[in-house]
Amino acid sequence: MGAKRKKLVEKYGYDCKNAGHCIRLLIMGIEFLKNGRLKVYRDEDKQLFIDIKTGKYTLQEIQLMANNLIADIEQVFKESTLPMENDRRVIEQLLIDVIKSCNKD
Repeated sequence: MGAKRKKLVEKYGYDCKNAGHCIRLLIMGIEFLKNGRLKVYRDEDKQLFIDIKTGKYTLQEIQLMANNLIADIEQVFKESTLPMENDRRVIEQLLIDVIKSCNKD
């Protein structure tokens, strides 16, 4: 852990940056399990992540938020219609197509 992160931990009692990533990934996982799409740009919850990363939440609040999201993701996982395994043929064809498109002159 670098000096900047150590200062955050000393000041807030936890690593705010890692906490922000944790909450973001849980939210994104729930969304992905629900609709099968990965939304990378987070305009609607951007302020939440900024607030987490700047220490506006206590460690207990972050833990509660994470625990609630974990409970949500476990439930959504049970209800998800996403396949349990990848279609290797589709993935291989996608890779072949990408490689071919990169090798065009």
